[in-house]
Amino acid sequence: MTDTNLIERLIEQLKELSASISRTYPKNQNFGGLSRAGRIADNTVKKSIKALTSLQEENEKLKAELELYAEEPFYAENTGDARFTKNLTIDQRLAHVVEECGEALAAAGKCQRWGFNSVNPLLPPKEQETNIEWLFREMDDVRGAINRFTLDYTKALKDI
Repeated sequence: MTDTNLIERLIEQLKELSASISRTYPKNQNFGGLSRAGRIADNTVKKSIKALTSLQEENEKLKAELELYAEEPFYAENTGDARFTKNLTIDQRLAHVVEECGEALAAAGKCQRWGFNSVNPLLPPKEQETNIEWLFREMDDVRGAINRFTLDYTKALKDI
C-alpha cells in the first residue's frame, strides 16, 4: 500500500511539469501546438498522472478493505455470522479452532475416500466444488480461526 500524500504530491509535481513543458518546448508553427518532442513529453506526463490517479484510487480501496478486516476476521464475511466477530472468550475462540479443524478433517477424509476431484452429487451443480477445493477452503477457515484465537490470546496475555 502506498502513502496517499506521496501520490498526491507526485500528481501535483507532474501537473507542474506538464505546465512547464507547455512553456518550455517551442511551438510548432505548422500544427499550432507543441513540437513533436513537447507532445511526447506532455503525453508521457499525462499518462503518468493517469497511472498515479489509478494507483491512488486502488490505494483508497485497499485502505477501506483493511479497515473492514481490522474490525472483523475474514471468515465472518463468508459465514455472515456475527458470533465470530466480537466479544468471544478465549475458550470460545479455541472451540471455533477445534470446530474448523473438524471440518477440515471431514474434507480431507472425503479426499482420501472419494478422490481429490470428486464432488458431492447431492449438491446442486452451482454449489458443487471438488473435494480438494473444499479442503483448501476449510484450511483457510482453520487459518482464520487460529489467527483470531492467537490475536485474542495475545491481547489477553498483555492484560494480565
